[in-house]
Amino acid sequence: MRTSLSNAQKINLVSSQGERFSYYHCDEFCIGSGAMGEVYKGWCADYPEQKVAIKKVYNRHAENPQIRDRAKYEASLSINHPNLIRMLGYCEFDRQRGPVFIVSELIRGETIDKFVTGIELSMRADIVSRMICSALDALACLHSQNPPVWHRDLKPSNIMVENARNIKIMDLGIATSDGISFGTLEGRGFGTYPYAPPEQITGQRNMINATSDLYSLGITFYELLTGVNPFAGGSDVDILERQITMNLPHNKCIPPRLFKVLLKATAKKQSDRYQSAQAFKEAILQAIQPSQGIHSQWVLAGGIIAVALLLITLVLILLNI
Repeated sequence: MRTSLSNAQKINLVSSQGERFSYYHCDEFCIGSGAMGEVYKGWCADYPEQKVAIKKVYNRHAENPQIRDRAKYEASLSINHPNLIRMLGYCEFDRQRGPVFIVSELIRGETIDKFVTGIELSMRADIVSRMICSALDALACLHSQNPPVWHRDLKPSNIMVENARNIKIMDLGIATSDGISFGTLEGRGFGTYPYAPPEQITGQRNMINATSDLYSLGITFYELLTGVNPFAGGSDVDILERQITMNLPHNKCIPPRLFKVLLKATAKKQSDRYQSAQAFKEAILQAIQPSQGIHSQWVLAGGIIAVALLLITLVLILLNI
């Protein structure tokens, strides 16, 4: 049974930077939930027209100092990029126990996998490729921070399509940087196993770098093009074994040139992958362009036809004279 707004509790928050936010604690304003907490639609108290998303970390987690540190780090990633969610603040009522709140911009749209559902598989290559290029722009921005930020949980449900056109990477909940540790939280494999690279799900934290995010985005890319995740299914052990030993299976929905790009992005050895988001993007754009050889042949054929038509026109003019 849904809670009526008249019985809802209004929560007023003040961030660590002094910004004021509010939301109603009720079903109507709850827009999502996960393992760590619930997300509510709220607003900036000073500018009510500015809607925000407020993640309330469950109290049972918020009393863990390491989780509190991670929440603060997530909220601190206030990076201005059109394809990346913008974090707005961190709020807490007590420094020792919950609740804890993370505030970000409110993204209106749907996840990328839901968005492409209405597109025929045979028609997805160009559309999905350009969406992935926008996601790569966001990754390039994250990776260029000082120190670089690794997302570590790229998957379809963490990429939104805003207003049916703009891509937004969201959920920086397990993002990290070199030199940052959250204690025992980092002692196990992180991420979502069907998308995470081998070095991540085997807990090799010191091996995480830009290529790890590119691997996850490559698996996401494959799934959006084909409608299936090649490594999903079975136990975590089954998924891990496939991630370590199995290359992407060929699928007729993926053009051959684009499939080669995906194979490189998801190579098991990190040194065999694209080393930057920009390199991955350039390879995609080159793969979806018409073949240069075919293009040249058509240009040559078109030129010959044009010359022939010109000669015929001149002959007809001379005959009429």
